[in-house]
Amino acid sequence: MEGTQEKETRTIELETHSRNNVYRAVNRDGMVKAGDKIKVFIAPHRDGTDDGYLVAFETAAGAKVGLDASLR
Repeated sequence: MEGTQEKETRTIELETHSRNNVYRAVNRDGMVKAGDKIKVFIAPHRDGTDDGYLVAFETAAGAKVGLDASLR
């Protein structure tokens, strides 16, 4: 994923649940398309690298998809 934070753009890698778990969390085909700007919530790696584990996201249309109980 390419992300921008405080005027700095960088590429980071995210892991997440299986496609089935993401589907059960309300994500449907077509909700997020290539090039969409979305807001992501991650659990960062403990070593401080930019990579992490995707726990929730919010689509450009405002739909929230949470992959954990808190829905961030």
